[in-house]
Amino acid sequence: MWVVCSAVTGIALAFVSCGGSKAPSSPTPAATLRGAVTDPAGDRLAVLGVSIPPDLIGATIDVSGGTATIVVTFAPGTLERTFTLFSVLLDTDENPATGNSGVLADGTTLGWDYSISGVNPQGSTTAQIVRALGPGQPGQVTPVGTATVTFPNEDQARVTVPLSVIGNDDGRMNFKVNCQQWITTSSASGVMDWMPDVGLPPGQLR
Repeated sequence: MWVVCSAVTGIALAFVSCGGSKAPSSPTPAATLRGAVTDPAGDRLAVLGVSIPPDLIGATIDVSGGTATIVVTFAPGTLERTFTLFSVLLDTDENPATGNSGVLADGTTLGWDYSISGVNPQGSTTAQIVRALGPGQPGQVTPVGTATVTFPNEDQARVTVPLSVIGNDDGRMNFKVNCQQWITTSSASGVMDWMPDVGLPPGQLR
């Protein structure tokens, strides 16, 4: 078992074997939905030891045919494919009181139910998908699957995830994105950028 923890967010991206389940919502595989968020370039934090800080500027989630395709865009020259760690936090039931509930480090409320984080481990093309175990076990997660990270161009990372992996969700959800940089193969910098920006409400997939 290994854990990557962000001191900034208190969010654990981990392999944790625990009980608990979230009742799935009714899926609508034929639905076509889209959500998009943006963030100003140049607002990422600088961290000692990180020569190229990742800088988020946009993300889209498209749901079609029972799958969600996530594309995260970075400011030109700030995505290092083997070292950048992005996390997409999904509030699939749109209820801030469930999942990992409460106020995020950026001051907004998001009860995220699933997190998709890549590249994880460092140097791979893998995204880890975990489910939050809920307010009764704050910060605790359990793995539910993996996905492949691809790179449409030098500034974008893409992950496609079946809705069946994220609780057979209907595709309507709220979401935020953050990014870190791997420092070693088992530790990361802490969150260097949030999207939407600090204090802004999460994006919506409708």
